Amino acid sequence: MDNIIKQIHRIREAGQVERCHVLPHIGSYNVAMHSWHAAMLLLELYPGASRNLLEHILRHDTAERWTGDIPATAKWQFPKLKEASQKAEEHCLSYLDMYPPLLTEEENLWLHAIDTLELFLWCYDQIFFGNQHIKGIKENILSWVEGHTSLIPLPVLKIFQTYEWNRCKDILEDEINET
Repeated sequence: MDNIIKQIHRIREAGQVERCHVLPHIGSYNVAMHSWHAAMLLLELYPGASRNLLEHILRHDTAERWTGDIPATAKWQFPKLKEASQKAEEHCLSYLDMYPPLLTEEENLWLHAIDTLELFLWCYDQIFFGNQHIKGIKENILSWVEGHTSLIPLPVLKIFQTYEWNRCKDILEDEINET
């Protein structure tokens, strides 16, 4: 039981790691929030997703509790940092016995696309709250999407291409019409 309690502490702490910490942003944006949003996107856009893929979505940033969330731009500029970061994250996930089984090529495409889509949608939220610091991330994502359309599953690609931010109504119209 002590090991389970230790693991629960680790998981909860991992969820509290702040994402995008190098950019000013409104509110908290942590690993737990990101992972839940990504998992929900996966379930909606790819209902037949395997348990392995869902585990990857939920656990892929857990190691950041010990490595930190290194910005993608730093990894792009310093390939050795990216390589060292990947090794450190793999070591942490292995140590924690959270290293999920290997994914198929298609599942890897979904993982990357969903992970990126979740960040993209968060950018929209931030921009519509008035945070102009986030526009660069959104533009980087759109640039990546333009150059990699063949690597993005179609349901995800359609959202990248057509998404418009809006707030859902407080009362669902369908429910009003039924009563």
